[in-house]
Amino acid sequence: MRQAKVLFKGQEAGVLSQLDDGTFTFSYHAAWLNDPGKPPVSLTLPKTGEEYRSPHLFPFSITCYPKAPINLLSAARTVLTRTITSDY
Repeated sequence: MRQAKVLFKGQEAGVLSQLDDGTFTFSYHAAWLNDPGKPPVSLTLPKTGEEYRSPHLFPFSITCYPKAPINLLSAARTVLTRTITSDY
């Protein structure tokens, strides 16, 4: 099993785990859950005391990297530009 801390604005909100069978789990820390001022780490993972499970990595993972959305958008534009250009 592998584990990673999930940070939100530099504060630890929960733990992401990849189990030996390849599935993923995410759970919030109790302190994060009990503080009404702390938001969910993702709209797809509302605050709850229950553990989330998925065969795939949760969607919030892309926001773990500060520049990821910008870089992905830039990469998508590059791919689209090249595809459109090479088709004509």
